[in-house]
Amino acid sequence: MSDLQHLRRDIARLTTALEAAVTKLGGPEAHVLCRQLGLAAQELRAGTLAGGREAFGAAIGKLDHGGLEDLHPGEHEALEVRRRRRNFS
Repeated sequence: MSDLQHLRRDIARLTTALEAAVTKLGGPEAHVLCRQLGLAAQELRAGTLAGGREAFGAAIGKLDHGGLEDLHPGEHEALEVRRRRRNFS
C-alpha cells in the first residue's frame, strides 16, 4: 500500500470517528448540521456554492446558540464579538 493510500485510509478512519463522536455528543441533528455545512464549505472552496461567501455566512448567521455550540464549543462567543464589531463600524 502506498503512502497516499495509507493517508486516505487514516483520514477515512478519523472522519468516521469524528462523525460518531459528533452524533454521540450532539445527537443526529448536530451530525446533519456539521455534514451540511462541511459540504457547503467544500463547495465554497471549489467556487460552486450558490451565493458564494455571502450565502455561507448567512447560513452560519442563522444558527442559534445551540447550533453554534454544536459546530464548535466556545466559538459562538468569538462570532458574537465579530458581529458586534461589524455593527459598530
